Amino acid sequence: MFRYFALAWTVGKAAHEHAARMIADRLLSQQVGWSEAFAAGGLRIFCVNDSEANECNLLRRQGGVVLGTAFEKNQSSNRLVSRRSSNFDEPVSERIVQSRGRCLIDSSWGSYVAFIHCEEQRRTWILRSPLGSLPCLTTQCNGVRLYFSFLPDCAALGVIRFSVNWNFIVGHLAKTKSADTGLDGLRELRGGVCIELGHDGGETRHTYWNPLDVARDGNIEDRNAAAAQVQATVRDCVHAWASQHDRILMRLSGGLDSSVVLSCLADAPSKPGVTSLIRFSSSSSCDERTFARLAAARAGCDLLELARDPNFPLQEILRVHVSERPQNYLTHLGISRAEDELARRRGLSAVFNGDYGDQLFFGAHSALAAADYIYHHGLRFAVFKVAWSAAQVEGCSIWEVLREALPKGLFQTRWSPARAFRRYHSLCSDSVLNERADAQEFPWFEAARYVPPGKQFQIYATTAAAGGCCSPFYESGDPQYITPLLSQPVAELCLKIATYVLTNSGWSREVQRQAFSADVPPEITWRRWKGGQDDYTFEVLRRNRSFIREMLLDGALVREGLLDRRKVEETFKERPAALIRETSRISHCLNTEVWLRLWTQSTLRAAA
Repeated sequence: MFRYFALAWTVGKAAHEHAARMIADRLLSQQVGWSEAFAAGGLRIFCVNDSEANECNLLRRQGGVVLGTAFEKNQSSNRLVSRRSSNFDEPVSERIVQSRGRCLIDSSWGSYVAFIHCEEQRRTWILRSPLGSLPCLTTQCNGVRLYFSFLPDCAALGVIRFSVNWNFIVGHLAKTKSADTGLDGLRELRGGVCIELGHDGGETRHTYWNPLDVARDGNIEDRNAAAAQVQATVRDCVHAWASQHDRILMRLSGGLDSSVVLSCLADAPSKPGVTSLIRFSSSSSCDERTFARLAAARAGCDLLELARDPNFPLQEILRVHVSERPQNYLTHLGISRAEDELARRRGLSAVFNGDYGDQLFFGAHSALAAADYIYHHGLRFAVFKVAWSAAQVEGCSIWEVLREALPKGLFQTRWSPARAFRRYHSLCSDSVLNERADAQEFPWFEAARYVPPGKQFQIYATTAAAGGCCSPFYESGDPQYITPLLSQPVAELCLKIATYVLTNSGWSREVQRQAFSADVPPEITWRRWKGGQDDYTFEVLRRNRSFIREMLLDGALVREGLLDRRKVEETFKERPAALIRETSRISHCLNTEVWLRLWTQSTLRAAA
């Protein structure tokens, strides 16, 4: 995993310079192989890299460094190519500095954090790539600003104490975004946002990339043109990521998205060695091996079949790295760790997946597509065709779709995550639900940049998926996890395609299906239903019922009144099989409780 740690301070202030030296000395004393990647007036950047793919891309004339994986666009052909050089040439470096990093958004993409420095202006700009998975966390210590990718590196310094941000926890339980991180005093730089540091120590934030602007700039309604662009863009992005690795593990689910990524890996110009993997459960509803075999055979690669084991000791969930927000510890513990071990054993440097296709290609809330059509075209007769298509996807009547779509499409309605997801929070206390009902939880929404509700949902789902914490069970030598569908060029294209085109003819994600109909077996392309891991998660919860019940009833969420104790008790009083109704809610609450317990028991928390 590529990790970095940067320090920025005001030159000339003796106390700040002393604190910066002290923090740097503590950092370098850690036995993890830190090396200094860049140093200039008031700025020092350190990196450690146990991955073959990520690089420190230096800018000429001490202009800074672009950390992580950066790709460039070929402006003449508008195709995507990989930048493998460890340095930017002088003209490109000059453009990056003169534009204060803005040209990176237009000419490059990937997963990077750029530190751009201009000694003449005595200014530094810090930019995180849109939708990139390389985090950028920031806090302050004795006048020194700290920017880093891995929270345990900051925690190990022993100079900062954090406390829980309960406003974040409330929003997290209600599936909304209420704050940057779950810790007071710790912020996360959002993708596409640039921090400008002045010589006087001041900080200004600029938004260089806004998905609302992307969605407003185009409303592609030609289905065939959209499919052709989707195929070319997805293939280019997968090929670019594949060029960074010689040997890849592809995680198959049996569904469309992972099969699409595998088909692109199969014809990658760099010709990496690809091994595919399917994790299966004994439950017939979750056994996707038949479809995974079809995808692997079409791609001409080996397929490993590994059973999911629900018997692992769930108590290990309490032995994870501290992180800035709760994670899906159940998935990491039961599935990701086995993948990491397999990849290390076989010398595979990356694990590719097909995650987030539903969000990008509009695989849910199809009724909002009808609302978007009404917003753009008014009450034409064709709206009934769009509503019929949505009804086929949702499994409801056309009148139910129109009842929801008409008011949302005729008026500039704001889509609300809190209201949309309210029914999924049956264990939360009423105070949590009522508090979040009208919360301003959609960070991108601006009335002046209005897009219709279907696009609002698509933007929310896509940007909520971006970024994220490092693996809570990270060990040196673990493979890099890559989600190529969540690349900036793919996301921008999907945001420009009308939702009622993405969902069409009674099929969700119809454009994606059409785009790859020649590359993916038809048995996969035209599936309407795919088995998930709910049955597996339920089995884990069932086997650890007493442990989970004790964790929740004796935990901070109940103690703080965020979970309704009576609802939790009633859920666990029912027959074990009845827990399946609440599987996703229980696992979400359990992951949150585990995170709170880690910080409550940690010596890194602030004194009461």
